[in-house]
Amino acid sequence: MKATRLQCLAIASAIAMAVAGAAPVRAEQVRICDRRVEFPGAVRHFKLDEPDPFGASAVLTGALQQEGERFLLRFNCWRLATPRDGFPEERPTLERLFRYTRALGIFNQTYVYLPAQDRLFVRVSGERSTNGVVYDIRFEFHMLRDRTLGAVTSYRRDSRAAREQADSFVDGLRSLR
Repeated sequence: MKATRLQCLAIASAIAMAVAGAAPVRAEQVRICDRRVEFPGAVRHFKLDEPDPFGASAVLTGALQQEGERFLLRFNCWRLATPRDGFPEERPTLERLFRYTRALGIFNQTYVYLPAQDRLFVRVSGERSTNGVVYDIRFEFHMLRDRTLGAVTSYRRDSRAAREQADSFVDGLRSLR
């Protein structure tokens, strides 16, 4: 299977996270897709022509932060080329995300699928091992009519502080309605 640029970015981020050293940094706020996102440290920005994880043609913009081997935080916004007519059904959505996350080397996935009138919320949680270290990984998506918002967190399972940092980041994003 040919990897997409987003999959390559995710794999490269995981590898960089496994080999990078930790350094203290200051919090940084960024504005992406009309949303203000606060990262606990310095970020790297990216922009790609890349379909969203559900196959819609889009432009992906985002930012990510890594702190050595401890954690990775990423916010994605796919602005769709054309608005959605509706949201995909549960089974095909979860099957697609299973294939996507498995291709990234993520196992023991669990899923949440919550439709609402104006959005669809989907979360995939799982784990990945790199160099003998187990990372808990979570993908969250808010599928809206004209865009898909996504967050990715990855942190060492044995680091309570990294888990708290990831949870705080996601809680902050969830409050952005």
